[in-house]
Amino acid sequence: MSRWLKGDFSREDWIVALVTGVFAVIFLIAGNRVASVDPISAEIQDRPVPAKVLQVLDHQTTSTDAGGGIVVSGYNRIFSALITGGDQKGETVTAVQSVDDLLGIQMDPVDPGDRVLLYYSDNGSQMVWMVGEFDRTPALGLLGGAFLLLLLLFGQTKGARTIFTLGLTCGAVFFVFVPAVLSGQNIYFWSSLICAYVVFTTLVIVSGCGRKTLCAGLGCMAGIGAAAALSLVLTSSLHLTGMVDQETSFLYYLRQDRPLDLLGVLYAGILIGAMGALMDVAMSIASALWELRENGENPTFLTLTRSGFAIGRDMMGTMSNTLILAYIGSSMSTVLLLAANNDSLRGLLSREMVAVEALQALVGSIGILLTIPFTTIICAWLYLRGKSPGHKEIVSKTPAGYPGETGATDDFEGNSR
Repeated sequence: MSRWLKGDFSREDWIVALVTGVFAVIFLIAGNRVASVDPISAEIQDRPVPAKVLQVLDHQTTSTDAGGGIVVSGYNRIFSALITGGDQKGETVTAVQSVDDLLGIQMDPVDPGDRVLLYYSDNGSQMVWMVGEFDRTPALGLLGGAFLLLLLLFGQTKGARTIFTLGLTCGAVFFVFVPAVLSGQNIYFWSSLICAYVVFTTLVIVSGCGRKTLCAGLGCMAGIGAAAALSLVLTSSLHLTGMVDQETSFLYYLRQDRPLDLLGVLYAGILIGAMGALMDVAMSIASALWELRENGENPTFLTLTRSGFAIGRDMMGTMSNTLILAYIGSSMSTVLLLAANNDSLRGLLSREMVAVEALQALVGSIGILLTIPFTTIICAWLYLRGKSPGHKEIVSKTPAGYPGETGATDDFEGNSR
């Protein structure tokens, strides 16, 4: 058990990780207080309550004259449900699920045992409980729990540290960055600060405090800086407004007197979206070059640099594909819809919605490519500082068995710090 807890961390590493974790939590608490000043919030009239369907009471078919001889059919499904959360937890209520063909694809009919979200709203004649959505949080919770369990099983102590840093990352985004944006504060400053915070806490807590972590962090931040500069230049040269879809228009008009900076939101999305891939590339190169530095014969700046570029060339194809395909996959429905309504590739790429997705994917991929040389050069320089040329085991020339034989070795540091 003690070996599992220790893992590949020394006592000093655990102390540094603990101090970093305490600092990270303090940052989240203080950052939330600073960021949550006069936040923008939409007026919410009805909040959903979770409920469990007990029994279907009635099923009524309906038909509505939509004009022009068009009749829209549908149904009302009346059922009883037990409220499982909120102030009315434990109460049994009667609710209605209204479905008609006018709205296209509808949610499946509710059945006994289903978990749903109910709204108390006006159906036109009276206030009744209406179905909003199926409650999908339990299934998502189980999936998330399985993911965390697999991290622990395969990663052991490093998996536990990964879970902790994942919590810190989500906390930084949702409890610091999001309130800062909704408060109308400078998005460029807060997104850059969050990126630096995530890179620092993740690398130190997961990989320890040493030269390898320092090089990975510096290389990652250099790549993020390059991506930030590119996004600032290209958003101006492409004449983007940030108004790419219906959601951004709603976001813009949340506050009439102080609209949100949609280009700042785009800038933050590029940085935060690419940050994980940049950390992966930087740490992979830093770790590989550290092993070459430790186990290679007479490593030099030139040999480490060549090795770093060779490793980076093997990584760049898959990592760039990962980032670009992630953006394409997340907007597949939008791409298909726009492609169906455009008869030319130039017209499709000129649509701001598509241009923004392409910008995010390309800038993130360029950031990955630039992270490779940045990290390689930083590693080659810092790894060889203090390392004497010709570092090899030096065996004493004293004849074997002769008194005074030591078998001494030239250990230049004895650790990775």
